[in-house]
Amino acid sequence: MPLPVRPAEGSRRNAAVSRLVGALHRAPDQTAVDLFLLASAVHTADLLAGEGTARAVGVSLPVVAPERWGRALTMLERLLSHLTGDDWELEVRAASSYWSPDIPGWGRRADTVVGFTGGLDSYCHGSSVRDRPMVLVDRRGRRPLERFQRGLADGLGVPPTRLASLSVAPGGRTRGLLFLAAGVLVASSHRVRNLRVPENGLLAAWPPLGGIRAAHPVTLARLNVVLRHLKLPHRVVNPFAYLTKGETCRETLESGTDPAALFATVSCAFPKAGDGAVLNCGTCLPCLVRHAAFIVATGDDGTPYRVDPAALEPGEKGSEALDALRDWLAAPEPSADDLAPWPPGADIAPVLDVIERGRQELRDVWGATS
Repeated sequence: MPLPVRPAEGSRRNAAVSRLVGALHRAPDQTAVDLFLLASAVHTADLLAGEGTARAVGVSLPVVAPERWGRALTMLERLLSHLTGDDWELEVRAASSYWSPDIPGWGRRADTVVGFTGGLDSYCHGSSVRDRPMVLVDRRGRRPLERFQRGLADGLGVPPTRLASLSVAPGGRTRGLLFLAAGVLVASSHRVRNLRVPENGLLAAWPPLGGIRAAHPVTLARLNVVLRHLKLPHRVVNPFAYLTKGETCRETLESGTDPAALFATVSCAFPKAGDGAVLNCGTCLPCLVRHAAFIVATGDDGTPYRVDPAALEPGEKGSEALDALRDWLAAPEPSADDLAPWPPGADIAPVLDVIERGRQELRDVWGATS
């Protein structure tokens, strides 16, 4: 029996969206608002359901146009099963009220909306479109990470950049969907077709290395089907889907970006410590992938780490992630079967190619278990 969650209507629904109002240009499509509210309810249900396996979770939400949601709900349930491994049951009903805000926020219309984590990939893409007015959608939204990300956003320069901070409770397997739905909401407000979610191709296709599952090709493909069923004119795209992390660094530096700006980003799985500073730890898988990318692209890594990755010794304390990485690099190249299930008709060849190139980057720096 699914665990039911029935979000409240009225003021609580409005409050859930109001966190993003400062980054909006004009009122978004009501269905984009409802998609964000449904993602918020799903995340709440995810947290309430605990950490068990094969959970059954149900969510019921009031929406403005329930007639749009039939086929979209079926695909959303499949998307959530992909993200969490659970059984989801979603339903919608007619809302008794709807969101009609006075938007005092950003008067300037953006032409670019980017999912922004403050990591290396998101900063590289933000740098490549820095000549455009843009909104960066922050998926962390918690201090001191929010202050850190705001500093990076400000560093992208003019024209104006707005950081849309999304306050999300820690934990849960569905934060990625909430992040994407917030981006679609902002894109709807600015009448921008594409929400850009930059993640290098290796980590996007192989999340165990530390990538965000929100950027996985299956996640994006299924969400785009949902958007089409909802008659929302938006797509979620990964501009780095076929580039390795080293290749994204090289392209960004060749465009004239200051290397110090890239070294200041944070890719770490554990960026906070007791001292309150936001730093890369140097020992987790994302840090190891980051370090290899800089070495391959520039021959140097000026990142301030808590522990210098170059000083790690296989088999010693603190090298658990490195040992696991070297074991993976010694294994056979992933096949199409390893990546299943894949969207029908998808061309997997370029995905396998970027995984192979990414693995070679890592071998060049870290070697492999002999």
